[in-house]
Amino acid sequence: GARVFVDFAHNPHSISAVTDAMAGVPAKRRFIMISHAGDRSDQDILDATQSALALNPDFLMAAELPQYLRGRELGETLRLTHQQAIKHGLKTHQLLVAEGPAAGAKQILSQLQEGDLALLLVLSERDQVFAILDPALTH
Repeated sequence: GARVFVDFAHNPHSISAVTDAMAGVPAKRRFIMISHAGDRSDQDILDATQSALALNPDFLMAAELPQYLRGRELGETLRLTHQQAIKHGLKTHQLLVAEGPAAGAKQILSQLQEGDLALLLVLSERDQVFAILDPALTH
């Protein structure tokens, strides 16, 4: 099957720690889901995204956080995330968007294949994400 990891990392340092730990995990394809609260500076968002990109994902899911816009417009953090991903070398077909972490997790799970790896950086909607993952778990 595929491997799915969920973490609460949401700043450049903690995301780097997670991606460093996962660097040696073999995978056919790598998916990362990331989201950012609106009160982070543009540079913080770019830096956190760059930390996630260190895992060299095949697909980057930017999940919106409507309840954490904190003065930003809807879609603003997504644009910064995708801007950094394109600068890193990802193509537009590798960039995914979701209305929230739960929707993003569901979308990624639907695309996972044997040998894939997904890192879900879940800042909010953790209970919903785990509920989505629960039926997919093999015991």
